[in-house]
Amino acid sequence: MVSAARVHRSGVALLVVAAVLAVGIAACSRSSDTGWSLLLAPRSQAAPTPDSPQSLLRLFEWCYNSRNVERYRELFTEDFRFVFSSLDPAGSGYRDYPWAREDEITYFSALINGGGPDRPPATSLNLHLDRNLIVLDDPRPGKGGRWHKKVRTSVTLSITGFASFFAVRGDSASIPSDLIARGFQPDSTRWYIERWEDETSGLGSAYRATSTTRAGGAGTHRGQVAGAQPSKSTTWGTLKVLYHSEPAK
Repeated sequence: MVSAARVHRSGVALLVVAAVLAVGIAACSRSSDTGWSLLLAPRSQAAPTPDSPQSLLRLFEWCYNSRNVERYRELFTEDFRFVFSSLDPAGSGYRDYPWAREDEITYFSALINGGGPDRPPATSLNLHLDRNLIVLDDPRPGKGGRWHKKVRTSVTLSITGFASFFAVRGDSASIPSDLIARGFQPDSTRWYIERWEDETSGLGSAYRATSTTRAGGAGTHRGQVAGAQPSKSTTWGTLKVLYHSEPAK
């Protein structure tokens, strides 16, 4: 069953389209034969080169819109952290076990390819960041402005809110071992995402993750989700937990 709800971004009406657990944004047109038909956003043919913080975020955006898991793996440092909003209950299971690079890749791969019968792949994805990305020096202690930058941008997927991305230049980044094995080396002309702080708590309407327990009432496990239900409040963190299937460590 496919349902649609109107949302607005920059004065332009879009339709949020959801198929079971799939999440995406697509414009729609009226067809006399079939009712509403999907007009998926065109995909960029060439992946941006992450040679600046702005281009890094454009590659991030491109990976969602092109559904490209392999290039997504190249975005994040070994010490990457996703930080749930302090108001987001979806992040409660990650206070002691921070969301790291492998969590991020696991979630995105499941979102694109499916994570089992209760997590089918998203039928369409259309991510929008700000048209003009403003880059500032990273304000965190010990982060030099030459190598570390911060970009705060609006983000629109199935939710609308804000997120802060902390980018690090490649000659100061902790490069993951799997990328080193592929020939990635310290490089001042390449940038990586080191930290992502979510600010979408309470903004938007799509899904609420529902925790599941193992047979016999063994308790709720981090990242395990039985399904999704309509909710008045959703976050990007909720979407991540919904599509993440790793058990608690």
